[in-house]
Amino acid sequence: MMLEPDPGCRESLTGAVRVDAEGRTMQASRTKFTLAVALLGVLAASLGALQLLDASRLRAPIVWAVEGGIVILAATLVWLDIEWRKQAANLRLLTDAVPALIAYVNTEERLVFHNRAYYKRFGPAGPSAIGRTLREILGELLYRRTRKHVQLALNRAESSFRSFYRTWDGVRCTDRVRLVPHVSEDGKVLGFYALLIDVTEQWHNEEKLREALDQARSAARARDAFLTTVSHELRTPLNAIIGFNSLMLEKDCSQEERRRYLSFARDAGQALLTQVNDLLDMAKIEAGKIELETVDFDLAQLIETSVNVIRSEAQLRGIDVGIDISAKLGRWVRGDPARLRQILLNLLNNALKFTEQGSIHVSARTAGERMMEISVADSGVGIPADRLEAIFEKFSQADVSITRRFGGTGLGLAICKSLAKLMGGEIAVESEPDSGSIFRVTVPLREALAPVAVVAPLRGARTGRILVVEDQEANSVLAKALLEDMGHQVELAANGSEALDRLLQERFDMVLMDMEMPVMGGLEATRRIRAMTNPARNIPIIAMSASVYADDIASCRAAGMVDHIAKPVGREVLIRALDHWLPERRMRPRNAIPQPAVAPFGKLIAMVGKDSAVQVAKAFEAALVKRLDLFRVERPDLPAIKIEAHNLAGISATLGFDELAETARQVEDRIKRGEPAEELIPHLIARCEAAGHDLRSALAKTVAG
Repeated sequence: MMLEPDPGCRESLTGAVRVDAEGRTMQASRTKFTLAVALLGVLAASLGALQLLDASRLRAPIVWAVEGGIVILAATLVWLDIEWRKQAANLRLLTDAVPALIAYVNTEERLVFHNRAYYKRFGPAGPSAIGRTLREILGELLYRRTRKHVQLALNRAESSFRSFYRTWDGVRCTDRVRLVPHVSEDGKVLGFYALLIDVTEQWHNEEKLREALDQARSAARARDAFLTTVSHELRTPLNAIIGFNSLMLEKDCSQEERRRYLSFARDAGQALLTQVNDLLDMAKIEAGKIELETVDFDLAQLIETSVNVIRSEAQLRGIDVGIDISAKLGRWVRGDPARLRQILLNLLNNALKFTEQGSIHVSARTAGERMMEISVADSGVGIPADRLEAIFEKFSQADVSITRRFGGTGLGLAICKSLAKLMGGEIAVESEPDSGSIFRVTVPLREALAPVAVVAPLRGARTGRILVVEDQEANSVLAKALLEDMGHQVELAANGSEALDRLLQERFDMVLMDMEMPVMGGLEATRRIRAMTNPARNIPIIAMSASVYADDIASCRAAGMVDHIAKPVGREVLIRALDHWLPERRMRPRNAIPQPAVAPFGKLIAMVGKDSAVQVAKAFEAALVKRLDLFRVERPDLPAIKIEAHNLAGISATLGFDELAETARQVEDRIKRGEPAEELIPHLIARCEAAGHDLRSALAKTVAG
């Protein structure tokens, strides 16, 4: 390589070198110069030929012959060493600042250079890493996976791939690796450069995205299958209902035909209701709105009544039905009978559906401390082993042919599994194709003491005047008939606006409010009722809606409704809601002779005389107004309400307002126990207003008398 002198450097070098003017040491100096250049080449090569030396910078300090003299190379070598170190330091700073691993490997597969990122992956190996082979650094397994890409790079071909490995401290990582061959000007391969970029987080995100896409595709397939199945399951009973009703309208039917058609339509309606209830229950479960109750109940009776639901059809088909309840299992237990019955009925209906001949057997026994197991065994079609887990998934059945042959949405067992889990238990199955199935439900049930006398609860124990707000005529007529059959007085309103007018003019004990109505919907009507200044502002309002989603129910609560009943409304559900929210007045048997009402404070008059009783009553009325102001605030002061409720309970009982006294005691007790009392405050307000009205009437009669 020919290096030309740089005139700009002559002055600076003459003082630093010794020149022989006669040129006697020229040959020796040339030898030293050649050696120096060779040494620089070795230094460059030792760093993987990373171009550490800049040829344009190298020209300046090379010394030449001046007027026949020879320059000694000592100063040149010192200067080059300094420049090399500066260049190397700059390169080290640059590469160490890069988060990716940068390395250079020679043709012997030995590591020549690496930046700081090396230590994150392979540990604090220090200087000993330089010169080690890839096999030593990577380990045998990772080296075998990587070797084909190394060979490509050493054969002049770039290679990119993804590498999965564990770092020296055990962390799982993923790198995007690129190997670039280093080829000299004469075409010789000197080694290759390696760039390793950590893409672990990106890889995890891609994995999550792939999983999400797979789940979305699976959900889409399940949705399509579900819509197909549900469409069939809903259309079939609807077709029967519409068809049989059309027959009765279009032809002259005998009494017997009419009865038979109505029976078919009723059965189809029950089947339709079962499907819709399954959908509603699953929606409630997914929304986290299923609430369990804990009451004492007769377990044997629950099992027997549940079995009786399928017994008649089973007998008609020649299927034996048996019950076996262990003597070690107490008859009376504590738990949620409604949900346990729902699980049992679902299993029994499945057993009946899938059993063409043979038997269905129900057994109950203890299963460890405070656990009970109910099993339903059948001799039906059975379930393949590879489908035993899947049948508890939503919209899933043992086989597509099952849906075509026996029907069903595939929600029943998913609901059973969710309910059992909510109750702190589990459900399992054992089955073989053509040999039947055994479903076992294990739930915690504590033994309870049998009551001294088992008396059926008085259903519909409270009655009142109810305003039904419903725009669909069929629904309103049905609700009116149902409520009147329970002993209530019922008035109808077709929308929220009509309801407001009725509440301004008349007094009601409760409002049953539909949500979606023309003119004014249920939410807006409820908000306006709560903004009223008359006593109607505190009336209990119960939503009746087909929606069971958490957001919709929360909207009802936020508007001021006290409860929510899902459509279609069942008789027992309605009775429970009415008994809970209506003022406590025992149902008077129909055609009973009305008894004269007792004067509100007759006992007080008898004790202290009329004049003193009137003074006490007037003072009570004035105090009642102040208490109502306290009770009506938006954020009730519970400690203050507890004191006033305590005082109110005593004086109310003295004056003969027993219902007000009882409600005040309930409020006081709840606040004392730290339990929520806000839901009782509207009742307390209503009782106070009613007592005030009755008191004023009684005072007027007493003073006049």
